[in-house]
Amino acid sequence: MPKASGCNKNSPMAWWRQKTLWWAFIKRDICERLAGSFLGPVMLFLQPLAQILVFVFLFKYIFNIRIRLAEGINEDFLRFFLTGFIPWSIHNEALIRGANSILAQGHLITKVVFPVEILPFSTVAAAYLVGLPGLIALWLILYFTGGLPVQAFLGLAWLFVQFLFTLGITFFLAALFVYLRDLLQFLGLLVMIWFYCTPILYSQNMLPEKIRFLLVLNPFTYFVNIWQTLCLGTPFKWIDLVLAIISSFLSLALGLKFFQKSKEGFADIL
Repeated sequence: MPKASGCNKNSPMAWWRQKTLWWAFIKRDICERLAGSFLGPVMLFLQPLAQILVFVFLFKYIFNIRIRLAEGINEDFLRFFLTGFIPWSIHNEALIRGANSILAQGHLITKVVFPVEILPFSTVAAAYLVGLPGLIALWLILYFTGGLPVQAFLGLAWLFVQFLFTLGITFFLAALFVYLRDLLQFLGLLVMIWFYCTPILYSQNMLPEKIRFLLVLNPFTYFVNIWQTLCLGTPFKWIDLVLAIISSFLSLALGLKFFQKSKEGFADIL
């Protein structure tokens, strides 16, 4: 039985050059999500749109809450919430699916020689591609509920920076769960706690000052802050941009390094 190609002494980025292979895995992952769906690709738009419409009904026509983003800047809660929630939901979906990518496809690793880095990468990439309609729906909602700044379209570039952050964490978790697979059942709980520790349901100035440091320690806070700047026009802060970019590249570098050091034993354990 051949070992996974991840066990071969290839260069650290050899997997990246296998573009035909990882595109095939991405397409397969997306097709599996659409399998059995009568509406097919239309569901990629209908699902996030339906979810957003529910939030529109609740927050705009029932609760009608407004939130203070900064001194003299108030915002409709719906717009504030969706600006953070849609990018978070893309990150969340990619992380949950990607963390289980090695365990779920272990049969491939033990039978076929290929770069195993492709499995978490393609799963995260597919989740981000599937999440693009949600971002488009967000833009439409913002446009019709109060206006959409021109810089909002820079969100595509910012989504790529966020993708790198998600990918790094996914590499780390996907490798970790091969050896400590019992921890996988706690991932949903940890991600839920992470969500509530991110300023998506509330603004930072709503928290007591003595616990605001928790947001500073949360790297996704900086991503949400930039999303709010792009989509809502909140004041831009260089520190948010710099720390988010640093978080992305540190996440990718450390996560990939951990994965590549751990993959030597995948074939034997799986």
